[in-house]
This record gives sequence, C-alpha cells and structure tokens, in this order.
Amino acid sequence: MSMEKVRIDYESQILHRATYYNVWLPPQPAGKPLLIFLHGWGALPEEPFLVQAAECLAQVGLLSPAILFPWGFGAQECSEWKDHWDGSLCLETSLVQETIPDAERRFGLDGRARSRMICGASMGGFGAINLALHHQELFCSCVALSPVDVKNDMKLSEPEELFSQAHVELFPSLAGMSMRDSEERVWGPLPESTEHRIHNSPWHYVEKDPSLSFALSFDCGDGGFPEELMIPSILDFHAKLLSLRLPHAFEQYHGGHCESATLEGYCAKLAFMYSAWNRAVRREDEARGDTA
Repeated sequence: MSMEKVRIDYESQILHRATYYNVWLPPQPAGKPLLIFLHGWGALPEEPFLVQAAECLAQVGLLSPAILFPWGFGAQECSEWKDHWDGSLCLETSLVQETIPDAERRFGLDGRARSRMICGASMGGFGAINLALHHQELFCSCVALSPVDVKNDMKLSEPEELFSQAHVELFPSLAGMSMRDSEERVWGPLPESTEHRIHNSPWHYVEKDPSLSFALSFDCGDGGFPEELMIPSILDFHAKLLSLRLPHAFEQYHGGHCESATLEGYCAKLAFMYSAWNRAVRREDEARGDTA
C-alpha cells in the first residue's frame, strides 16, 4: 500500500498566524482512523520511518490510518506543543480545536476517540503525553519516544546562563540565547507560573489526577546528549505511574536520544497503538451487543 502526502496551509484563528500541516493518506481514507505525530524541537512535520512502517503493516492486513503531521514551529520558539503561560502561542488549543478537526472533516476520517492515536518524539513525545492527559476523551492510545520535560523541576536557569555548545551545534539559532529568557517565554516566571507548570508536567498532573483512560507507552535511551538530561525525569515518571498503579508500557534501550525511531521501532509502536484501537472497537461493539 502506498500513501499519498498532502500539505494543507491555513490561517489559524487561535495562533493568529499562518501555519500548515502535512497528512499522509491511505487509499480511500474516508472512515479511517487518525494517527497524529508531533515532531521534536527544531524538526519538521515529517517522519519517513513512521510512514514506511504504516505502509508495511497495511500490506500484511493491519490498520491503515491517515497520519497527521502538524507544524510545531522552530527551535527558537520552542512551542513544547502546549499553550504558553503568557498566551503568546497556544498550540495545544489550536491542535484540539483547529488542526485535528480540520483534517478529520476535510478527509472524512472516523473522528471518534477509539480511532484517534497520538505519538511524538522528544519535544513531541512530551506534547503527545501532555495532550493525551489533558484530553483523555479524545484518544485511545499515546506513544512517546524520549519525551522531554515529563517532570518540571519548578526552577529557572541563572540569568546569565546560555545554551550549551552541544545545544548550539544541534540548533545554531540558539547561539548567544539566554536559557532563562527561553524558559520564561515558554513556561512563565516563577512563582507566578507554578500552577501552569504543574498542569503541563505529566508527573505532577497524574499525581493530582491519577487516571489513565488511554493506552500509554514511552521509552528512553541509556545515555548520550541530550538523553542524559532527560533520563531522570522519564524514570521518575515511570516510577510515579507504577506507584499510582496506572497501566503503561516503558522501555529503556541501549542507545541515545530517540534512537528507537527506526523502521523496526515504529512497527512495534504502531502495533501497540493498533492493539489499543482493536480493544476500543471491541468494547464499543460489546456495549452495543454486537459480537459478530
């Protein structure tokens, strides 16, 4: 099965700017489920291995969803796929109220929670978990690769601290930029933004509201930059879910940041989400008394 790529440009009424999304469509997409992928910091709205994995699994008779790739803006804006504290960039609200409904309506997709899956890598991994927790009624599953910021540490960098050379090598636009300025723009100043940070910290969010109505899977590597900065909060989030007895899947593999984003890795992650879709369909059929 070969999927078709379509780019949609539109004026966002919530973001007050022009934006776009890419969507990969299976043949005859009407009525098909939707898989949303949120890209990482400084990346583009695409993930070729994910598309290839979906095509491979469809060829052996498994699900063939449409795949939506929203645009999360560049490294300097660091959207984190959430609503910023000061309201300057409300990407979470835009995704839920504009992008996802537009794609489902435009291409005639299923549009039910049982047929809506979300995943992401790095910043997008955080965004996927954060969005799914805030809108549990919208998704049947969530997968996150090396998610950042799953436990907000409620502190700011020193005013004079700049992004490290390792960060600048990845994203040259960060050269000379203060980490404090970036953090405050995204997360807000402390202590004023404490509640905002708690709301947008999966670790703190599940502590306040220990529920999980969607299937959740996430992973991380065991070293290398910048994975070494993220490992403690990811492991803490895993431990928090265990302590709350919230079911989830977690894997720590030998490798670096998002190194599970391979064709084989995405096949496994799609199989996890497809299983959640099958369970949701069965539950709805049983609730209607339809066991055929």
